[in-house]
Amino acid sequence: MSGFSFTSNVEQLIAKLMSKVTGMPQFDDALKQRIATAVIERIPTNMHWQNPTGALAGSFSYDGHSEIGSSLPYARRREFGFSGRTDSLGRTYTNDPGGFYMRDTLASLDDVIDGAYTAAATEYFG
Repeated sequence: MSGFSFTSNVEQLIAKLMSKVTGMPQFDDALKQRIATAVIERIPTNMHWQNPTGALAGSFSYDGHSEIGSSLPYARRREFGFSGRTDSLGRTYTNDPGGFYMRDTLASLDDVIDGAYTAAATEYFG
């Protein structure tokens, strides 16, 4: 008999780990969904312009894979601005700076990502 012995339920632990590893895509999907939901909820807090209608703030959705976006044609214009440009109707916008609402939202996500990861890991791994 050796001077070292180790007894445990190693086989059970390996089986549990393997069942979790095969389920990792579901963990990844849950994590993405949590982060996407948080981003969509935060976007309106970074829209700082006069007389908002709420249409843009409520237009964002997650495609279930990797993209958060808006179907509104002016979403990009509000993000990056349109100063000095003329639209398809012939209107010229001399002072239409970007709102950078998406950039600012994405820059403020450290706590959201950490919290989403912890919540998803706790839910998934128990």
